[in-house]
Amino acid sequence: MDKARLLVLDVETYKPRSTALLQLMRNEAAGAKKAGNYKQETWDAKAGERAAKAEEKAATDIAFAEPLMVACAADDNHFHYDIFDPNLETMVLEQLVYTLDELTGPDTVWIGHNVLKFDFPLLLNCWRRNRITPPEHFPRLRGGYFKGRVYDTMKEFPNKTGYISLSTACAILGVDGAKSVCWNGIPITGADVGRLYDAGMFDLLVEYGNSDVTVEKALYMAMTCGDSYGTYDTFQDTRTKVREIVGTEGLADDAKYLLIVATLKLAGLA
Repeated sequence: MDKARLLVLDVETYKPRSTALLQLMRNEAAGAKKAGNYKQETWDAKAGERAAKAEEKAATDIAFAEPLMVACAADDNHFHYDIFDPNLETMVLEQLVYTLDELTGPDTVWIGHNVLKFDFPLLLNCWRRNRITPPEHFPRLRGGYFKGRVYDTMKEFPNKTGYISLSTACAILGVDGAKSVCWNGIPITGADVGRLYDAGMFDLLVEYGNSDVTVEKALYMAMTCGDSYGTYDTFQDTRTKVREIVGTEGLADDAKYLLIVATLKLAGLA
């Protein structure tokens, strides 16, 4: 089977459905070290409030959140895995790994919006929690950073704060489709995912996740001028460049070393 050149990935999440995990998260928030100029007695009195706020934001906590669905596009092959039943989490995550191993290879570029700080670490924590080895070519976490052939459209979009929403990035570049899925006439955002799940609107949740993947791929194509600028070469191109550097006459060994390292970094290999 030919491996995908591009793999777009998006995860929709929910607060921990495990009572033990939810309680652990609440306990950590309640017992947090005193902050700022609070008096100790005031800080202690707010323990319940901190626990409630932590639970409210649990779906975006990459250490505790659970995946409801993982939507992907391997080139033009769109697919998704649903985990609406928490009892099936291990089985579904194993199936996801199998599919990603089948579809991705060393040349695959992994794409998403804020994947480096959300989707990737969340999935890695979920696989670890279920004692599942991640896909062979899934970006590797080293020293707190994911290494590999990753194109995060949030990180690669120059802006003032370092944060830009998917819908804003699309509006700036004229990419259609963001916020196109509605619930009761109102465009759905990530903040609505938990309410959709609670309401049993599973089909609408899947439509929203799949739409995000389609939009993220279109944004990537716009940002890279059709997959040709600022992205990764194939390994064959990289090998050719390394051979050319090695075979360059009159170039000092130190210079060759620096050029090879720079080439490997551009290919996501160093």
